[in-house]
Amino acid sequence: MMSPEECLENKNALILTKYVSERLVIRDALLRLGFERVLEAGDGDGAWALINDDRIDMIIADFNVPLLSGGDLLRRVRSSDALSAIPFIIIMDPQDIPHLPELLTNRVSAYLVKPFSDDVLNEKVLQLFAP
Repeated sequence: MMSPEECLENKNALILTKYVSERLVIRDALLRLGFERVLEAGDGDGAWALINDDRIDMIIADFNVPLLSGGDLLRRVRSSDALSAIPFIIIMDPQDIPHLPELLTNRVSAYLVKPFSDDVLNEKVLQLFAP
């Protein structure tokens, strides 16, 4: 039986957050977990373009980003037959928690409330890819 880490070997992730520093921290954590490639976007439109131009196996998106919000991106991904099964993790500020029921209705796979540790991120990601 494959370990969750082995399940990540050929996977690509997309990180959507407006802060470069957040993207770097999350990217490094995902690469250490075993993701093959980690793509990055600073706004929702850029993320949507990457999703349509590349093979994406998991999305981590901040709820509050310019142009197309993380919640709107989730709705768009879930409404596409070709993309709807992609695991999708939302990052939220504590004041965004009232939006959680809507995100759950739109089948968000998991969520993280800021600030969060690498251990919490790793746990959420590994749960999504457990064999």
